[in-house]
Amino acid sequence: MITRKTVYILVAFVLTAFSLQAQQFKALIKQLHTQKGIQKVNTLLKLGDYYIYKDGTVKTDLDSAYTFTQQAETESNHIKYDYGISRSLALYARIYGERQDKAKSTAYANKALQLALPRKYYDVCGEAYQELYARCDYYKEMTKKMGYLDKAIRSFRQKSTGLQLADILTIAAEDYNYMGESEKPMVLINEALSVYKGIGHKDMMNVYRVAGSLYAGRGDYKKSIQYLLQAIDAAEGKEHVDELISYIYNQLSANYYHLQDRKLSDKYLKLSLDYALKAGNTEMVYTAANNIVYNLLSHSKYKEAENFLKDIYRRHKPESIADVFTVKDCFLSIYTKLMHYNKAEQYCNEIIALSNSEKGEDVPPQILFNANLSVSRFYLAKGDYAAARKYLDSNLNNIDTRGYSAKKRVYTLAYQVDSAQGNLARAIEYLKKVKTVDDSIFNIEKNKEISQLQISYETEQKDKDIQLKANNIALLNKEKELQQQKIEQTDIERNIAIGGGIIVFIAALSILYAYRNKLKLTNLLQKQKVEITNKNDKLNKLVDEKEWLLKEIHHRVKNNLQVVMSLLNTQSAYLTDKAAQVAITDSQRRVHSIALIHQQLYKSDDVSSISIYRYISELVSYLKDTYSSAFVKFKIDVDDIDLNIVHTMPIGLILNEAITNCFKYAFEPGQKGSIKISLRELGEGTYELIVHDNGKGLPEGFSLDNCNSLGMDLLRGLSGDLNGEFKIYNEDGTVIQIVFNIQPHS
Repeated sequence: MITRKTVYILVAFVLTAFSLQAQQFKALIKQLHTQKGIQKVNTLLKLGDYYIYKDGTVKTDLDSAYTFTQQAETESNHIKYDYGISRSLALYARIYGERQDKAKSTAYANKALQLALPRKYYDVCGEAYQELYARCDYYKEMTKKMGYLDKAIRSFRQKSTGLQLADILTIAAEDYNYMGESEKPMVLINEALSVYKGIGHKDMMNVYRVAGSLYAGRGDYKKSIQYLLQAIDAAEGKEHVDELISYIYNQLSANYYHLQDRKLSDKYLKLSLDYALKAGNTEMVYTAANNIVYNLLSHSKYKEAENFLKDIYRRHKPESIADVFTVKDCFLSIYTKLMHYNKAEQYCNEIIALSNSEKGEDVPPQILFNANLSVSRFYLAKGDYAAARKYLDSNLNNIDTRGYSAKKRVYTLAYQVDSAQGNLARAIEYLKKVKTVDDSIFNIEKNKEISQLQISYETEQKDKDIQLKANNIALLNKEKELQQQKIEQTDIERNIAIGGGIIVFIAALSILYAYRNKLKLTNLLQKQKVEITNKNDKLNKLVDEKEWLLKEIHHRVKNNLQVVMSLLNTQSAYLTDKAAQVAITDSQRRVHSIALIHQQLYKSDDVSSISIYRYISELVSYLKDTYSSAFVKFKIDVDDIDLNIVHTMPIGLILNEAITNCFKYAFEPGQKGSIKISLRELGEGTYELIVHDNGKGLPEGFSLDNCNSLGMDLLRGLSGDLNGEFKIYNEDGTVIQIVFNIQPHS
């Protein structure tokens, strides 16, 4: 979460189309004493540029810029040099803009246009339009602002230093992306990259940052990461760029979050906060803090999120209305998760009041979008579905302008609200939209990977062809040298004796004949080698295609199972019989344990096996969230084992039944407890699975033979599928033990 106003401040330093190096500045000062007329005016204007765009500009720099600009204007008036006068007016506009004097900056920009437009001084027009663009408010004058931006681009296309055009294209790409345009930003940023490279520009940090943001918004996270890492490299050694680096790390963190690499996501988020604190930019601090809070909430670390936000709020008070909104939004989300609805409602009401006040007009749309989601989630959790729908609808109205991540969050919440309201038909429609977004991101990534593999393959084949031709040329050269030596030898021998010459000639013919036979054999072997290589390539391609189809099948099966779960959930809403509802819920959990297997298979590079440790961890996390039990702790002690789907599925169903029984029967409501899950290899292909709780244990007189329940029947039946021995007994609680014999990957 970052506002457009912050981005504008961050990129202001890149508008250095006329900036000079210190050594160039000294040379210009020296030349100034010997120059006259137009040459002197142009030098004075360059010196004015130097002080305006100087790194870390201060008041004295602006005073120096004003002095040189004033001298340039005076000299231009004296020699009647209209271009010099118009450029001086454009520089005045920039100087007063830096001094935050909007009225004077606007007045001078308009004066520059009055002089430059009739005379077709397009570069001066571009500067003036750019200054008028900069003076317009982002939220209240957006249409007017973008009009000036388009005019600046058209002017710089007519005449510019090249760097001027590239800079304004970069700004435009980001602005049009912010406005919800889809194609135009990508066209603009690619043109900017081309112009920068065409003029040999080295400082590419900002354009790489913008390109990374655009690709992230379109779901191409790998391409985004590529550009953002290039931006970080370009920032190395630069001063006054801590705010920009903080923003880049924040975007990198978001990309890795979407790619489900939480370790790298957390790493870059911490770096984002460190650089924001170093820069002393409160808005960037709260941008990073907001994302850290939501990361902690996604890991169910609610209290840690609360303590972290309180500490940030204590040390860095919000300075802008955007920061205030961010803090209240975070606290609302935290207390909703903690089910502290009284505290949550306080922040909810404050957000609504701020949104409806005059201050609410200054809140960036993205922050309002996030706040509406939080308010809607709060009302959903509280059971006020009509209010939840009201704030959700405000986000649905402009959802088409949002990226994949935002669409998925809104559609998921819409599905939950409609399900709660009993609008099942619309709920299913939103669930389908969630799946469509997931499939879009999945297919984009896979299509790019396939294209990259194809390019790599074709490149490798071309390299082999080139190497083969080189080898053939070398062989022909060697043949030529050998033949030359034989001819020379034949001449010498012919001079010695005719008889010896005949013998040598016959020998040479024999050698040539043998060589030709060998060459034919070599060519035949080479052709056979090529045929074998082509067949191997085709076989490899078939294997790759089959693996891809298997992944796609697992992906579709997982989606279909989720639809089944949703239908079961919908069906349960119509049931009044408690036992029937419990049966439906148990079925949902069993289906989810199977769906997790297919999810792991389609996300894995190896479709033949599953990491049992990762599967059990995800299954336990799901069941724990389902029962919302913070009192029961889990200890997972599982060896690093990979098994195929045939063996993983009964293990998953066994664990689902065993853990569900623990939650239902082992502990009283609110009772603290623990559940230990272990899966160890005892010997060659023999494994022991244990689920042990420290609850109240089996009832006295319990007998497995006399037990008549679906759960126990499933446990025994599934143990039989594994060719295992099933036991259940008391030992500081209830112990379920299954010893079975399989071979990994069998």
